[in-house]
Amino acid sequence: MRLMSYDVLAQHAILQERNTLLHQHRWPLLAMGIVSGMLGAVPTFFWATSALALVLFPIVSFVALWIYSLIFVFAALWFTHYLLEALKEMRRNELDQSLNIEARVIDMELPYHG
Repeated sequence: MRLMSYDVLAQHAILQERNTLLHQHRWPLLAMGIVSGMLGAVPTFFWATSALALVLFPIVSFVALWIYSLIFVFAALWFTHYLLEALKEMRRNELDQSLNIEARVIDMELPYHG
């Protein structure tokens, strides 16, 4: 979970944003990591439980490696999409808050000529 999260946010978020996101979204990220890990065990489960895997070893090993790669790419894209969307939402909320504060300050400073 932490490695994928760090890889996603290393170039897009500053340290404070990264720490905030990892703290706010730790449970969904943990669930995503568990699901990705369980999916990564699927080819091994097939390989270990199938007697046919011994007979068709070259084909099964090729398919298993392909599935491992597919699961890794899926997990990387899942973490990337989730964290970049969360970063975008966090920055949007911070911008909205700063614009609201600046608008209130400017409104207080303007004289009223009513």
